[in-house]
Amino acid sequence: MPKHSSVWDGYLDIKLRAIDKQFVESFESRKELYHHLGDYWILIDDARKSFSLDRATGKKCFMLSARELIIAHGDNPEYWAWESNTTSRFPEVAELLAVCWLDVKGSIDLNMLSPSTTYAAYLVFSLTQHATGLDIHTIKGQVNINNELNPIEGEPAKYLEDPMLRDDGWMEVKLGQGFVEGGETGVFEARFFEIELLNWKSGVIIEGIEIRPTSISITPAGETLQLTNFILPHEQSFSLDRATGKKCFMLSARELIIAHGDNPEYWAWESNTTSRFPEVAELLAVCWLDVKGSIDLNMLSPSTTYAAYLVFSLTQHATGLDIHTIKGQVNINNELNPIEGEPAKYLEDPMLRDDGWMEVKLGQGFVEGGETGVFEARFFEIELLNWKSGVIIEGIEIRPTSISITPAGETLQLTNFILPHEQSFSLDRATGKKCFMLSARELIIVHGDNPKYWAWKSNTKSRFPEVAKLLAVCWLDVKGSIDLNMLSPSTTYAAYLVFSLTHRAIALDFHTIKGQVSINNELNPMEGEPAKYLEDPMLRDDGWMEVKLGQGFVEGGEIGVFEARFFEIELLNWKSGIIIEGIEIRPTSIGITPI
Repeated sequence: MPKHSSVWDGYLDIKLRAIDKQFVESFESRKELYHHLGDYWILIDDARKSFSLDRATGKKCFMLSARELIIAHGDNPEYWAWESNTTSRFPEVAELLAVCWLDVKGSIDLNMLSPSTTYAAYLVFSLTQHATGLDIHTIKGQVNINNELNPIEGEPAKYLEDPMLRDDGWMEVKLGQGFVEGGETGVFEARFFEIELLNWKSGVIIEGIEIRPTSISITPAGETLQLTNFILPHEQSFSLDRATGKKCFMLSARELIIAHGDNPEYWAWESNTTSRFPEVAELLAVCWLDVKGSIDLNMLSPSTTYAAYLVFSLTQHATGLDIHTIKGQVNINNELNPIEGEPAKYLEDPMLRDDGWMEVKLGQGFVEGGETGVFEARFFEIELLNWKSGVIIEGIEIRPTSISITPAGETLQLTNFILPHEQSFSLDRATGKKCFMLSARELIIVHGDNPKYWAWKSNTKSRFPEVAKLLAVCWLDVKGSIDLNMLSPSTTYAAYLVFSLTHRAIALDFHTIKGQVSINNELNPMEGEPAKYLEDPMLRDDGWMEVKLGQGFVEGGEIGVFEARFFEIELLNWKSGIIIEGIEIRPTSIGITPI
């Protein structure tokens, strides 16, 4: 092995003045610097390039940052955004907002590269959730040497190969290659472009173009991405599991086959700021519910068990969809006896995802690899034919069973995950704890069925079809209850009467009306509180008022009910003018946003 600095200078024939002098002098010898560059890249030329060496051969490798590239319209903020990215080695990356004419070039002087070496150029990039319009069969890559019409050992422009996931978390796609003899004057130029179709494209984040000898391969974090569109149309989203490199897809609602989905009486298509897709599908009202989604088997990772999940949320008025009556199914190849698929079965409990949506598993199946056919997932109820409404479908996600979501909370162990119109349901985003509101119709109201005392009316401000208006009573007693197994365990819950007042409300003195929470209906409720006079009410951000009735601790595993009560049965004075929307039951850690 060479021992003298002058010999190691031969390996480091790069112009060392391109590297920070202080950095070079921090090494005791050129040999030490050489070994360092074999393990790590360094930034050069004011952080516009990175430089490293292949430890085995000493060949030089460069990455040109996005700022070092020539990007058509790159200085126009309507088309490209420049921003920092914590996963990048460079201070800035370039995000494509929208262009028709896509043309990105990068070049480096030939005398910077190792002689007698075939170099390849790779676009290093990632994708946003809304990437669209870039079809791998329409985008070209090219490498030219010396900018000659007939490049020396270069290649003509050609459509891109399949991209790869790199071990630094970015993706790369090969643009072409060319041979560097050594001693030439000129440049090695790489190009990424689509200038013929001129369709709108968006959502690529460019870190740079890496130029390295073809003998050097990346350490793959996963397999080659054998995709028809590596930047998918807006009807799908794509990601890779960082640990395994397995492919994951979500089919948007627009990519699904929804029975009657094009009928505006049954389904509404609308934008949703929390969705990755331009549109979601809201179920207005159907009896025959049937939603299917499919993807070609050759798009999925081989030798992998995939599961399909409906990704959805609920409106306040969701009704009629009982988890015990809705089925899910996965078929592979559409065979009657699907390959490793499962028969239709009733749905499991849904989960809250960390993106704020919910998901429920539809089924799973094994993808061998090499099959011709489709992986199909289905969500349906076509037997009871009851009216159903209030589901908002973002799409169907298809991912390996080895990949679980990062749960924002617990499994939703609900009898009806889409609740009847007498209740509403939500989850606290921070803790995943369950919250319920029992509508006035779900409550036990003494004399509530007597039109002399109570009136039932619609109210445009309410989430429920009806509210209860007190006309006149002496004996005021309102109760609401929910099974303990519907609530989150190890949680202190409080109950609140949600109400408003008419202009002529009388005799409703909060110092004479009591509230109470009981658990398990015991005389001495577990962790509940005795009846007590009400506190001051609060104005909620939905325009209603609420007053706390009491609280109690839910251990989990008990059989019984959580009961809340609002009553005045001692003075027996005439009372009127309160409008009851319902009783909300939520963890005490969750407060309203007061106005």
